[in-house]
Amino acid sequence: MPKRKIIVCSGLQRSGNHAILDWVVSLFPGAEFRNNQPHALFADRAALGRLLAESPADCLIFSFEDSVRHAADPSRLLLDSVAPFPAGQFPGCQLFDFAVLRDPYNNWASRVAANDRVKSGGRPLTSDPSWELFRANWLAIAARQAADPQSVLPFHRWKSDAAWRRALCARLGGRYSEATLEQVPAQGSGSSFDGVPRPSYARMMSRPGKYASAKFLSRLAARPGHYLRRLLSPPATGSRMKVDERWQVLLGRPEGRALFADDALRAEALRICGMAVDAQGRKITAAAPG
Repeated sequence: MPKRKIIVCSGLQRSGNHAILDWVVSLFPGAEFRNNQPHALFADRAALGRLLAESPADCLIFSFEDSVRHAADPSRLLLDSVAPFPAGQFPGCQLFDFAVLRDPYNNWASRVAANDRVKSGGRPLTSDPSWELFRANWLAIAARQAADPQSVLPFHRWKSDAAWRRALCARLGGRYSEATLEQVPAQGSGSSFDGVPRPSYARMMSRPGKYASAKFLSRLAARPGHYLRRLLSPPATGSRMKVDERWQVLLGRPEGRALFADDALRAEALRICGMAVDAQGRKITAAAPG
C-alpha cells in the first residue's frame, strides 16, 4: 500500500515559497495544503495524530514561514524554531522536508517593498523586519544547502529550469504539470510590487458563488472604480514580473547598504544562485552548480 506523502517546506517570507508550493500542490490532485503553520504544529504528537486521522488526503503539504505570530520565540532562526515532523511515530507516512531559498538581494528587496506598502494602506509582512535576523536566517538556509543540497529548493532553479522541476516532481512521485507557473499566488497579499493579482476570466467564471456573495457585492459597492479597473487590467503573470530585478529598488536606499556590503552573503549567493551585487551596487554573476 502506498505511503501517505507528507511534504514540509520552510521558507522566509517573499522567498518564492508560495509560488513553489502552489506548483507542488498541482502535482497531487486532492492534496491538502496548510499554509503558514504554527512552528510548534508537529510538537504535539497527539494533536498531529488526530489531524492525520481526520484528513482524507493522501498528500499533505505544510508550509512554515518566519512569521512572528507563529513562533514561540520570534528571535529564533526559522530552521531552529520549526518542530520536526516525527516520522518514526507515523511509519505509514513518506516524509519530504525542504527549505526554500531565494537569492538574498531580491528576497530582501521584496520584503522591504512589502513593508513600504503600509504607507499606502497595505498590510505589513508578519515577519520580523530587522536586517540582522533576515541575514542570519538566510545564511542558515544556505548552510543547510551546503550540507544537504537535496533538502533546499532554490527559487531560481525552480523558476527557470524545467529539467530541474521534472526531476523534483519525479522524486516526489507527482504527475508533472506547468499549470501554475504563470499564476501569482494571492497568499501574503500577492506580490510586493504588483499586489494581489486579478484571476483569469476563466477562473472567475468558475467561481460564480464568490462573486454573487453578499461579502463581495458589499466590497464592489464600496469601491466600484477599483474593481472595474481590476476587471479590465491584464492578470499578473509570472513571466511578466521582473522578479530577478527587484534588488534595484534598494540602490541608494539605507536598507540596501548592509546587504550590498556583505561579503559572506555575496559569496554564498554566487555559489548557490549564480548572482550577487557588489558593494558598489553592481550585479555580478558566476556559474552556479547544477
